Amino acid sequence: MPGAFVDLQVAARLGLREAGRRLRGRREPAPDLPRFREALDRALSALSPGVAAEHDWIQLPASEPPWRDSGIALRAGEQASYFAAGRVVVSPALDIWVTPKTQIWSRIGAAGPIRSSSRDSNTLSAAHDGRLCFGNYFPNDWRDASGARLQDDAVYAGSVGEIWILAIRWGGLAEDGLAALAAAGDPLGVVASERER
Repeated sequence: MPGAFVDLQVAARLGLREAGRRLRGRREPAPDLPRFREALDRALSALSPGVAAEHDWIQLPASEPPWRDSGIALRAGEQASYFAAGRVVVSPALDIWVTPKTQIWSRIGAAGPIRSSSRDSNTLSAAHDGRLCFGNYFPNDWRDASGARLQDDAVYAGSVGEIWILAIRWGGLAEDGLAALAAAGDPLGVVASERER
C-alpha cells in the first residue's frame, strides 16, 4: 500500500504544478512540426549535389512499436544524421510529455546495437551494412542491446503524440555535411545543436 500512497502524492504534486502553470499562462506549446520540416527542407535544397547522398522524412506516431525502417541503407563506414521534433504525451491532464531525445532510439540493421542521444538529433557511423531504423521507447523498455522489448508491443496502442524525423545519409563525412547544412540555413538551431553535440 505504501506504493499507492506515494503514487497519489506524486500525482497531487504534478496536478498542482500544472494548475499553477495554467494560471500563469506558462504551458509550453506543442512543437510546430510543419515549420520544423520546412526549415530543414529549405536547407537541404540549398546543399551542393552529393553532400547529402539521400534523405527521408519519417512521421512516427507514438502508438507504433519499434522498429520503423527509414528506407535508408548504410554500408559499413558510411555516416548518417537525424533530426527529430515532436512529443509523446504521457498525461494530457498533467501536461506531462517526453521529447525525441527520450523517446527515439535508432539502430542500423536488425541486430543493432540500439542508440539514443542526449539531444533531439544524432549522428551515426555504420559499423556494418544495414538499414537505418527508428523506434519509440516509452511506454516499453528494452530487453537487450538489439532492441527487443520487455513488454508486449500492445502497450503502445494507447500512446498519444507523434515525432517527425529527418534522416540523412551523407555523401562524405558527417562533419562536413553538417557544416554545409548549417551554412545553408539553420533558423531553428537544430543543426548547430547537433554539431555541438
